[in-house]
Amino acid sequence: MPAWYITHISSTDAFYTSLNHNGKYIASKHIVGHRSTHDGFWRPEVDDGTAVFHRKRTTKATLKHLAFRRPSGLTPAEGRDLLRRQCYRPLRKLAENDEIHATDWNNTTVYTHSWPSRRDDQLSQRQTDQPTDLTPDDDDADGYLYRDELIATFLSVAVSQIQSITPERAAALVLRQFEGDSFDALERRLRRNHSFREALDYVEPEDVPDGTSLWRAFDELSPNELRDCLQSMCSELLTDHEHGGEFVVIDGTHIAAWANTREEIENGDVEGASWG
Repeated sequence: MPAWYITHISSTDAFYTSLNHNGKYIASKHIVGHRSTHDGFWRPEVDDGTAVFHRKRTTKATLKHLAFRRPSGLTPAEGRDLLRRQCYRPLRKLAENDEIHATDWNNTTVYTHSWPSRRDDQLSQRQTDQPTDLTPDDDDADGYLYRDELIATFLSVAVSQIQSITPERAAALVLRQFEGDSFDALERRLRRNHSFREALDYVEPEDVPDGTSLWRAFDELSPNELRDCLQSMCSELLTDHEHGGEFVVIDGTHIAAWANTREEIENGDVEGASWG
């Protein structure tokens, strides 16, 4: 459609233009709101790549939202990866207008919340987030395993190993453990996240079971079936990832466990638990 018509439609509150491709794609506010992920983005495939939409509508509002809400702030490179466009100039403009704060950090600029206390927390988190390089210098393989890939792998194994409930619901329950969701929150996450639905073979949001059905599946799932399935899945993943499992946990502070303190373990409160 002609550019003037896109401009005309996007001037209403019902439609958004894409944040990239010079705004030449449009989407309704309803579609963006219902198909976006938990971080507010919807990225449909288009003829020349991927169009990026966000619930905040404009590039400026989206970047400010990300700089304020992301636990470790936002760099121009991260903004480019998220919005699929160069973000250096709009981020610098926001900082010049004192809408966000710019900090020099490790040879780059990190944009954060304008409040000093929030800013310090974000910079501290970014320092904590820096991973230790555990891969050989000549290894170009991607060392990250994304959750949708993990869930899809679990599902491929669950098809033959889990009989007590449908394998799709079993895989959804594994995702729930990662996210810490309630059953209703899990339903909402699956309905709005296309990549998770695709990993679980749910074609449309309406195909996702409701929270009550997911709770019943949780109650009916056989622990022995789940244990065998997880063991098979780990074996499959370790085969695909040469260094997988070599480094598992460096610090367990944020990992839920039956016993998380030395006192609980030394007192024998949890049978079989050991420190270190």
